[in-house]
Amino acid sequence: MAISIKTKAATASTTVTKKKGKDVLTEETTSEAVALPETLQGDKGSTELTGAEEGSHAVTEMQQGATLLPPVSFCEVGFAASYTHNMGNYESCRLEVSIKIPCLHAEIDEAFNYGKEWVDARLSAINDELKAA
Repeated sequence: MAISIKTKAATASTTVTKKKGKDVLTEETTSEAVALPETLQGDKGSTELTGAEEGSHAVTEMQQGATLLPPVSFCEVGFAASYTHNMGNYESCRLEVSIKIPCLHAEIDEAFNYGKEWVDARLSAINDELKAA
């Protein structure tokens, strides 16, 4: 079985929940694909993976053209943050932002730092919108 990976894409989700007391008034969740920075993109060409079992993250062989590369372990780094804003009169608004980034094992720290910066920036922007409304 061969799997062809053309690009890596991160997925992000944002949830805004408005409550009055314990009652949820509204809840809105959005998901989106996030473009990764050049340093986490790896080779721009198509990569073909062979010998992988279905549903497995471990790959026994990796071929790129005629070059056989050593076994590769794919990882997924996630980062999430949330904030609850008191709107007064027993009302609150909870903001939650998360991102999942596929990466190679050697890129884990770099992917985590990117995810943390991305989530912090997005959460701050949504919080600013909430305070302005």
